[in-house]
Amino acid sequence: MASVRNNPNYLASRNMVAYYKGKQVDPSTVNWQSDSVEKFRFKQNPGSDNSLGNVKFLFENAYSIYLHDTPAKQMFGQTNRAVSHGCVRVEKPVDLAGYLVNNEKQAEKIAKEITTDSITKSRWVTLKRQMPVYLTYYTTWLDDDGKMVSYPDIYGYDPRLKEAMKNIGQIKEGLTGRRLGLFLIVCFVLVFGVVG
Repeated sequence: MASVRNNPNYLASRNMVAYYKGKQVDPSTVNWQSDSVEKFRFKQNPGSDNSLGNVKFLFENAYSIYLHDTPAKQMFGQTNRAVSHGCVRVEKPVDLAGYLVNNEKQAEKIAKEITTDSITKSRWVTLKRQMPVYLTYYTTWLDDDGKMVSYPDIYGYDPRLKEAMKNIGQIKEGLTGRRLGLFLIVCFVLVFGVVG
């Protein structure tokens, strides 16, 4: 909101539109200094500058998380790719879309739409069959050689998980490999619940 208040042309410069009570409004007619501006919703129009890229994949969940393309393709080459604000960037959105629609003709049409630089309007594609989506978060796991691999806990879940494991009891000796992984998943589900 600060950006909109400080720069009357901010929305236009970002190819964005404002909505009030579900209806699009002309930003020049709004007093952006008033407190009521918190009631507005904003949307970035389709185009090459859209921060979500040319396609997003919506799936039902309680957290408004979705998968999306990105114009910042260089992010996939970085070691630390935790740069999103909660959603998940997809490196190969054309391939994912083709897999999801499971129809070669429709996949080709979508691929053509996604890869064009002149997208000006949105289009919804509804899947004919439901596809389960599971997002998992691991900071430690065993690789194919049985070696423990760890990464930073960017969401800060490890302390909660460790506390839950203390409450459940000590991990018995001999609980390794897949059984350890299954045990950790069960602990994670007990602590954080499941999106169903």
